[in-house]
Amino acid sequence: MKNTTRIILFLLFCLVTHTAVYAQFHMDTPEGPLVTVQLIAEQDAIVPNTPFTVALKQEITAGWHTYWVNPGDTGLETKVTWQLPEGFTADPMQFPTPHRQPIGDLVNYGYENSAMFLTTITPPSNLQIGQEVTLQGKASWLVCKESCIPEQASFILTLPVQAASNPSPWSSAFIAARTLLPQTHNAVQIATHDAENLTLILDPLPLALDQLPEEAYFFPHDGLLINHNADQKMVLDGRKLTLKIPKNTTRSVTIDKVSGDIWLRTMTGAQSFRFDAPVTKNVITTAVPLPVIPTIPDQTAVVIKAPSVPVQTLAPPLASPLASLPKVESMSLFVALLSAFFGGILLNLMPCVFPVLSLKALSLVKKAHHEDRRHVIYGGLSYTFGVLTSFALLAGALVVLKETGHHIGWGVQLQSTYFVASMALLLFAIGYFLIGSVTIGSGLMGIGSNLANRNGLVGSFFTGALAVIVATPCTAPFMGGAIFYGLTQSPIITLSVLLALGLGLAIPYLLLTLFPSALKILPKPGIWMEHFKQFLAFPMMAAAIWMVWVLSQQAGSSGVLLVLLSMLSFSFALWLYGTTQNRSASLWQIFKKLLALIAFGLAIYCIVMQPTGQSQNQNTDQAYYQTWSPEKLARLRAEGKPVFINMT
Repeated sequence: MKNTTRIILFLLFCLVTHTAVYAQFHMDTPEGPLVTVQLIAEQDAIVPNTPFTVALKQEITAGWHTYWVNPGDTGLETKVTWQLPEGFTADPMQFPTPHRQPIGDLVNYGYENSAMFLTTITPPSNLQIGQEVTLQGKASWLVCKESCIPEQASFILTLPVQAASNPSPWSSAFIAARTLLPQTHNAVQIATHDAENLTLILDPLPLALDQLPEEAYFFPHDGLLINHNADQKMVLDGRKLTLKIPKNTTRSVTIDKVSGDIWLRTMTGAQSFRFDAPVTKNVITTAVPLPVIPTIPDQTAVVIKAPSVPVQTLAPPLASPLASLPKVESMSLFVALLSAFFGGILLNLMPCVFPVLSLKALSLVKKAHHEDRRHVIYGGLSYTFGVLTSFALLAGALVVLKETGHHIGWGVQLQSTYFVASMALLLFAIGYFLIGSVTIGSGLMGIGSNLANRNGLVGSFFTGALAVIVATPCTAPFMGGAIFYGLTQSPIITLSVLLALGLGLAIPYLLLTLFPSALKILPKPGIWMEHFKQFLAFPMMAAAIWMVWVLSQQAGSSGVLLVLLSMLSFSFALWLYGTTQNRSASLWQIFKKLLALIAFGLAIYCIVMQPTGQSQNQNTDQAYYQTWSPEKLARLRAEGKPVFINMT
């Protein structure tokens, strides 16, 4: 009967562990980068001293999205760092008007499927006709679905210098991209606000006389200006448009200026317009009922060739940003707390947390047979207190970040390569200890027998803290909406939601300490506990592998190499230290301990030296491409060089 019970428990554990690991590794995340980027140009050549337009084109995996210059309640905007030849200058990157992306009680602003970010570049006048110029740079962005992954890429584009240029195969894509940019206009712009609302006025409407908006929405550049999830009330008075928008109640900085995009949908389509006005107290307008024609982009000041397949059209320019995702009903505080609590319970099944909880359960099996029940209950309460304290500190840190204007969310620390690399090393170390290759701290066990009980409680407290640390990279059902809700509310509600999540994380072990009779299904303490503890090392190692994969998306092969070297140095240090245990002191043993300390320092150094990010989808192949011309082909063939022609 005992053997049958053990077999059943083992199979159940394997099933749960496999499911948790599979869920962590397969969160609808395709292999490879989720966003590919390419630098393209509107013209096929550079003309000296003539500005031209290039675009960073994002192709986004279906179901995922990137972010606008103001990402909304959470997220990070797409950024570009240029590496231009001497004498070249680049204007600020132009963002197309985004779509609203409701997630729970949060509203984000961003793009799905594809996006083009236009930049005007001015070359110097001393360029020589016939030479080639290489434009390159790096882009970084955050791509999100139910989870978020920071990605980066390098891009490169080589163009010839000519006396005149022609439209490139991408010119139609640039025309479509410009229709998604906010247009300039001549309307009077007024911004005022009171204690609760921001009021914007356009007078007259920047539309043709036969058009009136059926829907309007303001996308502010300032992320802390408005309540992104609140309804924006549109009022029409003839040709005068007024938008009344609830303000962000957490903002503490004075509003001096309002800028952003006003999106308008009419019966014939949609357009967006720039809004940029200082805040005024007296609202007096002198409306001139003249239609304002949107600016038509200059199609002559364009640029660049692209060797790959051009996309002729982008997403439909008239698509409503309000319809990109379904409207989600507001979540109540009770539902948020309940969702966070159940999310915390399910978080115990994630591969990061499950081994920690299992180890505590194994410890409880042993204590239930050898310790007073009161001590067992104290241990459970201490573990719970460690979990709740850690979540309270986490809530405090998130509130501080939010109040200082940062865009935050659960797992925001995963955007740091240092944190991801440290987590990978920590999970690897836990797995290493679980296998039992070396025992750390055995010499401390006999220091003061009267401190044994207190040490046990302290150990339980820090085990709870460890559970929180290893849980932060993981997500579980019910968590997303609850955390998003908490992060958009007052600090008290943020703290309450995270504490509910922590209580859910701690409750399984706490219940086991209060009702140890539930453990009677397990066999008595024995060698099986040691074997089971060692087996728990493998899901922890799997979680470490997942963290290394996340790091590969951020820091490339260099980051992976450094974290693997860190793991190697760390395991070597522990092995060296293990060879000195229970050995008499000698010069050789001291030398090995010193060498172990150096190896441990090297492990930490490899974490500190993590790059902040490298390319994931570097378009280095474009360095080998040249613009097609019959003359160039004839010259290369005459030189006897092999040539591959890519024709599409």
